[in-house]
Amino acid sequence: MKVSYLILLITVLWSCGGENNSSNPQTSQASTTQKTYKPTVKTSLSMVFPEMTVKKGEQACMTVTVKDFDKIVSLQHSVSWDTKVLKLEGVSNFKLKSMSKGSFGLTYSDSGSYGVSWYDPNIKGISVADGSPIYDVCFTTIGESGSYSDVRVTSDPVKVEVSNAEERILGIPTGKGRVTIE
Repeated sequence: MKVSYLILLITVLWSCGGENNSSNPQTSQASTTQKTYKPTVKTSLSMVFPEMTVKKGEQACMTVTVKDFDKIVSLQHSVSWDTKVLKLEGVSNFKLKSMSKGSFGLTYSDSGSYGVSWYDPNIKGISVADGSPIYDVCFTTIGESGSYSDVRVTSDPVKVEVSNAEERILGIPTGKGRVTIE
């Protein structure tokens, strides 16, 4: 069963692409409405995006942290935002073992989402302390003064799924951050 997680994650990474490809014809066809993910199983892992206020035209770099990241073997999900307010600049500062730019599918960033797919290459599960950063995501603020965008975990285009060392499938509670433009 553990090998099937690895195959699933490799398939998701391949299908999401590792970089933003603005010439992809699917980008212009992607839906701009995002459904907020609501877990169907009891979960305890939380992804935490901060709230911040930034001037128009400046970068808003969010450090994504976690809570109850205990013996996690793999995780996948999407992150969505309002493209009228924020433009994705990139992801960086990876803190989880084996996490890299290739763990992110940025193909749909022009439509307001990216996918994340990560796994522990040892398939034993990794634990990190509450509040630990796992990566940074940076946006440029393009909306008008007073506008804001939530930055949140969703299941579109990549379905939310987390597995732990006990081979239990978990979800991610809908945590969201917000960028407000001064």
